[in-house]
Amino acid sequence: MVERRSPKPRVAGSNPACPAIRMNEGFGVGMIEQLKQFLAEAKSEFKKISWPAPEDIKGSTAVVCVTIFFIMVLLATYDLIISSLMKLIIK
Repeated sequence: MVERRSPKPRVAGSNPACPAIRMNEGFGVGMIEQLKQFLAEAKSEFKKISWPAPEDIKGSTAVVCVTIFFIMVLLATYDLIISSLMKLIIK
């Protein structure tokens, strides 16, 4: 027996691996169930997260702010030096 395939395998319902939606299910019913399942799994995963303590967050924030301030001062110094050199060269 010869297996027959549709000339358009991406057309829903023409391929046994991708059956057409039955009319009595209604549009979007399966999507609502998938959304419910996704939200339940997401809630389950959020319970597994080990959140940092508020003290750790404050400490990390302080380190970031000090680092940014240091880089800002360093770049401002470089800018001042380079702009002063450029003024000397141009004059």
